[in-house]
Amino acid sequence: MLLEVIIEPCHAHSHRTIADAAEDGHCGTDNTVRDWMNLIRAEYLEMPGLSLTESQFERMWNLAPPFAELLLQELQRVCFLRRTKKGTYVRADLFRN
Repeated sequence: MLLEVIIEPCHAHSHRTIADAAEDGHCGTDNTVRDWMNLIRAEYLEMPGLSLTESQFERMWNLAPPFAELLLQELQRVCFLRRTKKGTYVRADLFRN
C-alpha cells in the first residue's frame, strides 16, 4: 500500500522568495527578520560546520541579495555568525583563526 504524505514547511517563509513576501507586505518587518534569523540560527546549530559564502547563503534560503545582506549583518551584529578570511559565514562561537 502506498501512502502519499504532504509535508508543509514548518517555517512559513522557507519556500517563498522575498519578492513573494514583499507582495504580501511582509518584507523587512521586524517579525520577518526575526523569523528568518531564528530559522537560520536553527540551521547553523543543527549543522555546526556549516560554512557558506554570501551567494550560497542566498541560494540556501532563496533570499534576495539585499535581504540576505541585511540578515548576515544582523547575525554578525549579535555575534552569532562571523565572516572568515575566505569570505564564508560560520558560527562565531566555533570560529578559529
